[in-house]
Amino acid sequence: MNPSEEIFGALQQHMRTNQELRLINVYKGVPVSFGATVTQINLEEQTAALRVHRYQAVCIYMDQETFINSDLLPEPARAQVVDVDVAAGTAILTGFRYAVSSIGDRALVRVQFKEPLPISIITEKVTVRGTVDDISASGLAAVIDNITYNIFLPSPGREIRIRLILPFEDEPVEIEMKGIIRHITRIANNRRYKIGIQSFPNKDTERVISRYILQRQLEIIQDIKSLYETFKWYQQSQSQ
Repeated sequence: MNPSEEIFGALQQHMRTNQELRLINVYKGVPVSFGATVTQINLEEQTAALRVHRYQAVCIYMDQETFINSDLLPEPARAQVVDVDVAAGTAILTGFRYAVSSIGDRALVRVQFKEPLPISIITEKVTVRGTVDDISASGLAAVIDNITYNIFLPSPGREIRIRLILPFEDEPVEIEMKGIIRHITRIANNRRYKIGIQSFPNKDTERVISRYILQRQLEIIQDIKSLYETFKWYQQSQSQ
């Protein structure tokens, strides 16, 4: 039995027993995961129709794919979108296969900033500047341009210090902490580099980061709610 047949078999059993499975998407770094039920299987077209939570529907529409967790499957599966009706809370999926990504096991929330923030990377000899798109309790990824890369010459395992200002609603807070470069990736056709950094904040800085992550999560959830109302209004207006 190939993976697609195995996944379809599990979906059919979910439909027969009306047992929920769980869908997973990540929106701006925040995992969005709700239960869903299978309402129809089309073996000829290799599609499955599901009733999904309204906020999951928003994320599925934005990503044009979703991940599936089921007790009937040995590992998370992945599916592409044929159609999503956000207002009705339904989705038609296809292209089922097992997920290479470990999204189903994601433990740390890595929230995206509203816009890239300036960051200083400090070594024993030089301080360089770049930008950072997101942050978690244990790391971040800085982006530097080609000129800065040639000055900095980063390498995996190198110890650094990083400094940035977190944009709290009430008052921005500057943080500084130790870091270790874990990986470096060249951004194709962009003459820039992404540097994955594991961070080691002290207890006070860790509390500041956790507080910011919570604030940003609440903002992102509000974004999803606003998108739902927008999609709902648009889809209902188109059907009239």
